[in-house]
This record gives sequence, structure tokens and C-alpha cells, in this order.
Amino acid sequence: MRFNDAYSDSVMISLGRDSNLVDPNLRLDKIVEIKPIGADSAEVVREWKFIDHLIQDFDSTKPNFRVNILTVSDSKFPLNN
Repeated sequence: MRFNDAYSDSVMISLGRDSNLVDPNLRLDKIVEIKPIGADSAEVVREWKFIDHLIQDFDSTKPNFRVNILTVSDSKFPLNN
């Protein structure tokens, strides 16, 4: 199942987003795999969140900082590009 989560400006800035690029309506996808339990319930088997795969080259003091992010090929996505 595909869903999306809303993230505040402060959360995105804390992850290294350039404050000049902040979008107050930012929503990022996530994929949730569920296992049905009976007729009316389910268990989450795993989640893949886009936010967990972001990298940035804007602020070296923030998480997921990388130099030359446009050449990275390990399933990471640039946060400020």
C-alpha cells in the first residue's frame, strides 16, 4: 500500500534542507507491506519511507551529509536538488 506523510519545515531543516527551499506542504511517500489477519485486521510487515533515503550536501552538521551527491548510486535521493 502506498501512503504519504507530511513533514514540517523544522523537521526538513533538521535533516539538512536548505531553508530557502522549504515547502510547507511537503509530503513524502512511504510504502507499507501488510499481512492480513482475519477479515478485519492486518499486521505491518515492513515500511519503506522516502525520508529515510534522503542525502544532502547543504549542511555538514546535519544527517546524511555527502559530498558530490549527484554521483551517489546507493538508492539515496538529493534533498536540495
